[in-house]
Amino acid sequence: YDPAGGGVRWKINMDASPITSQPAGPSDDTLNALVMYKLIEHAGGQPSLSAEIATMEKTMAGYTARVTSDPLGWGLEAWMDQWLLPHRT
Repeated sequence: YDPAGGGVRWKINMDASPITSQPAGPSDDTLNALVMYKLIEHAGGQPSLSAEIATMEKTMAGYTARVTSDPLGWGLEAWMDQWLLPHRT
């Protein structure tokens, strides 16, 4: 998590240094992590992932909905977006 950069850096250089040429911000990777953490938490996973969920929700604050020209793509987009409610900005 990069609080100064406003998000989570999911990709790193081969030497494990952050890729700073792109800002860390809300992304589909962050949304995927939030969905998985919430599913595991809902299933009763131990230990609790509440801290990780809170971090992902904070990171998603500036997230905007994605756009697709593929009519079949909307189902997955809508399914993923449900996990942002009521935190959607």
